[in-house]
Amino acid sequence: MRVALIVTCAACGRIGFGALATHDGGNDALAAACDWSHGPAFSALHAYPELDSPQYEADPFLTPGDPLTMHFASFRTGTAHVYVAHRAAVGAAFDAPVELIDLNTTSGDEDSFYLDSARGYFSWTITDGVDPPAIYEIARSFNGGLVPGRRLTEIDDAGFAGDKYNAWPSPDGLELSFAAGVAPGYHIYFATRPDLSSMWSGFVEFGDSAAAAQPASGATLTANRLVIVWSQGTHGNAQLYYATRATPTDAFGPATRFPFSTVQNDDNTPQIRDDGCEMFFAHAPANGQWDLASVDVTP
Repeated sequence: MRVALIVTCAACGRIGFGALATHDGGNDALAAACDWSHGPAFSALHAYPELDSPQYEADPFLTPGDPLTMHFASFRTGTAHVYVAHRAAVGAAFDAPVELIDLNTTSGDEDSFYLDSARGYFSWTITDGVDPPAIYEIARSFNGGLVPGRRLTEIDDAGFAGDKYNAWPSPDGLELSFAAGVAPGYHIYFATRPDLSSMWSGFVEFGDSAAAAQPASGATLTANRLVIVWSQGTHGNAQLYYATRATPTDAFGPATRFPFSTVQNDDNTPQIRDDGCEMFFAHAPANGQWDLASVDVTP
């Protein structure tokens, strides 16, 4: 996640629609999918000091189907790289994070990481002072490692100026949400494709009135596509919002701000677990430094 201004896209439409407690202990069995349609209840915020560093952490990502594995971006070495950590059970503390050395490079920043069993994406900023952050596919090397793959040039060619971040595909790989814009603000867009071998097209802006009116980014959705979460607001003072819908083909309803995400905080890069029962995000006091946090959702 970063933050940005409205971008000009020639092919775009619009789609409608406190103190932290350390998180330890827990249950290794995932709950049934959590229903957000009638206003979900949220736990207190959980902190993860075992993942934090003196620098910022952001872009937490739980692997779909594997809620015990997290990837996230950290600036602990002075540049943004992707790290991976594991926990023994849902709700337990994570093991010490390990740098994802296959993917990370010495020529740029890597963040906004997504990977499931079939596909992956990340954002790569090549430190040449010229090329803005762009979205790349993740390829697998001959020995099973992860390496940068194809750049999604169709997003560049569609007229999106500035940075591109936060790629989040649907489970079938036929819909993609992402953020694009010129710093210091972004807006959220969706793209579609008819099959997995086609390039992305049909770009539309996420048309929630709140998300369209302010910088917004970091959109992620549940596997059933009925809940969307995102961050919006000015740089250094963003809050988290969600919206729901009855079916995957309906427009999303009105935006609701999470009750714990207040103007005293800067909350970014939310990732909702695929079953909707847990959400991770980057949390800081306003204009402060991000650390990772989460909330549980009452089924």
